[in-house]
Amino acid sequence: MTANLFFGSSATLEIEPKFVFGMTNNVVGNCLYWKNDVIVYPAMSVIVIYNTKNNTQRFINLPEGPRKVITAMDLNSSNHVLAVATTDEKDTVDETEGGGSARPVISIYDLHSLDLKHVFKEPDFNNSDEDGDGQDDGSQNTFQRRFTKIQFLWDNIFMAALVVGGHEGSDCTLYYYSWRNSTVKTYVRIDGPVSDVALNPIDTAICCFVGKELFRLMTKPEKDWQQYGFREADGIHFTCVCWLCGDRCLAGTTDGNVVLFKNGDLQAVYRVDAISEIDMTTIMTETHQLSLTTTLANSSRNEVIRSCFTFEFGLVMLVGDFTIYHFQKIDEGRRYEKIDKFIKEEYRYLQQVEVKDELPMHYIESVCVSPNSKILTFITKRPQLYQALLSQLDDDDDESTMINLPIIPGPLGVDMHHGIVESLSTSLWKPILMTCGKLDYTIKVWDYVQCTLLLSKHYPKPVCIVSLHPTGLYSLAAFLDHLEFQMVQMNDLVPLKIFPFRNCTAVTFSGSGHMFAVAKPGAIDVYCSLMFVKCFSCLGHLGPIEKLVWCNHDMNIVAYDIFGAICTFDTKTGKVLTHIAPYSGAAYTDLAVGEDVNQLFVIAKDGSLKEVYDRKVKREVNFYGTPLNAVSVSQSNLILFIAAENGVILTVILPMEVQIEYKEFKIHSHSIKKLTSGLKKNLEAVQDTLDKELQETASNYEKELKEKIEDIIQVYDLLIKCVFKVKIMMELFSVEGKTDK
Repeated sequence: MTANLFFGSSATLEIEPKFVFGMTNNVVGNCLYWKNDVIVYPAMSVIVIYNTKNNTQRFINLPEGPRKVITAMDLNSSNHVLAVATTDEKDTVDETEGGGSARPVISIYDLHSLDLKHVFKEPDFNNSDEDGDGQDDGSQNTFQRRFTKIQFLWDNIFMAALVVGGHEGSDCTLYYYSWRNSTVKTYVRIDGPVSDVALNPIDTAICCFVGKELFRLMTKPEKDWQQYGFREADGIHFTCVCWLCGDRCLAGTTDGNVVLFKNGDLQAVYRVDAISEIDMTTIMTETHQLSLTTTLANSSRNEVIRSCFTFEFGLVMLVGDFTIYHFQKIDEGRRYEKIDKFIKEEYRYLQQVEVKDELPMHYIESVCVSPNSKILTFITKRPQLYQALLSQLDDDDDESTMINLPIIPGPLGVDMHHGIVESLSTSLWKPILMTCGKLDYTIKVWDYVQCTLLLSKHYPKPVCIVSLHPTGLYSLAAFLDHLEFQMVQMNDLVPLKIFPFRNCTAVTFSGSGHMFAVAKPGAIDVYCSLMFVKCFSCLGHLGPIEKLVWCNHDMNIVAYDIFGAICTFDTKTGKVLTHIAPYSGAAYTDLAVGEDVNQLFVIAKDGSLKEVYDRKVKREVNFYGTPLNAVSVSQSNLILFIAAENGVILTVILPMEVQIEYKEFKIHSHSIKKLTSGLKKNLEAVQDTLDKELQETASNYEKELKEKIEDIIQVYDLLIKCVFKVKIMMELFSVEGKTDK
């Protein structure tokens, strides 16, 4: 994630995200299309509105307060609003601890202004049967209840929201919200775990619930909801359902069967992997063809029909872990012909330990189709966005947004890391960022101004640490058994020198790039970046060195070890200038050095920040009592950035006064392990400078033009006066000549 900085006239600092690489999985509807080139998805604690054509992002921030967990999303493209269902993170505790948690919430956002428009909470009807189906036998306990699916209805008036709670999701309620008026129109309660619900595309008073041994078609002719149609669901595990038209719906099962219903009656049964088309006019009557009893013991995970939905020109089914079937609508919707089968291949370079019953990383979580029905998009467990072309382009299609789409699924945007980013480093002279992954064994080079991936290289062994040269032309990569000095090329990282260093704990270039330091157990070796020879060693630590920092124009190196001892070294001789003994209870996690080498900022696992000046603790602050993981000082020496365990970034104004001024930046949903700053001037400052220069240039041109115009007018006046005088003189000469004659 990259961020922009904004400096105001006061001593406060605003920070906001510029671009987010990555997304949040395990959310129903976490991949939604707003436009053909705009996708909406959750990432950390924000909603990302990603323009794939311009490679730009906008963000919707969730309401302040307890940290929110997004459970479901849906988008109304005609009204340009987004519905986000959330619950408090603290509500994930065991049910035995009580039932006093907050109710789940749905927030409606305007996609143009990014403003919060409406907020809905699950109502408490006190177990009343008013406006319900009268089938609820238990209490309406809101503990651990959450919205598992939300959907805007076709009439643009109502929004349906399914709430699941109780023991193993046995207490389910579907609410119909009038989202413009913030009221509940009606609701229906269902006993039993509900896997999916589908709303009729013609009649808003008809819906269908499916689940384990559950198939329930509900209608609301007058006041109460009533069940009709097929009821023999014993032994059948339905997983998903969708409507093909106003009187026919399609339901999938765990054993790969697709069941077609007409007006609530069973019409046909198909095997999704064996059929070539679904004919809505076919009626099967043989008894063995209508047998739907699901044998869970013999069913494979790759046979489960996990999701199905229709769009303007067809039908999409998600089957098993990584297979998508595309059916095209033909004969005016009477038949659906299978024309595409998309299979997400396993990742080549992903290092994953095989665990029984654990889902693979190429497991597809959700699928969506673009508004023009041309692009198929899905998200995997990794998580990563993928796209594929569903059909051929028409003459009126915008080829610029789809010209590079693959026939087989390919990554949308950049190919991101999987798992923890083990190390990161920025160039001081260029807007370049280098990262390495702990699980994918990959080094990536990014342009954090254009927000693009420049280079990615996979290695057969783990990459522990990376450091980028100030020029961005060279890099250091530390492995378990050696260190590589690399040249950064357009499409490769070429090793120039390999050092047989084992178990390096810290590696970094000097500010000028002419030297680099390598931390080994108990010592720091400094090498020349040109000759690759060791210049000197810094001795003074007794344990493994956790962090080292070049400072004071590369005249000093400051480092601390695992025991908490901090040493400052002279880079001319390698001798120790100062040694700060460990403080009581010191368990440092990171260190930053101010513009003055005697000013140090040290953070610890107990949540404390120590400002050390001239070997003495000048100030100590405890923000949360939770561990602080990373700290960095801006190159202007005016802001201190601190990354906390709870995913919060603190921006502290320097120098710190008696009353410390700081702000919290809440966007991450997990702990922040690494933090670094980029170029000295942020993009907004550069843009403001350019704008001011353009304004000044235009103003200068305007002044010069006015002055020239005034000079021209003066010259013109002089010419007119001269011409007038010459004319008068000529007339006088003419009169005198006539008199003489």
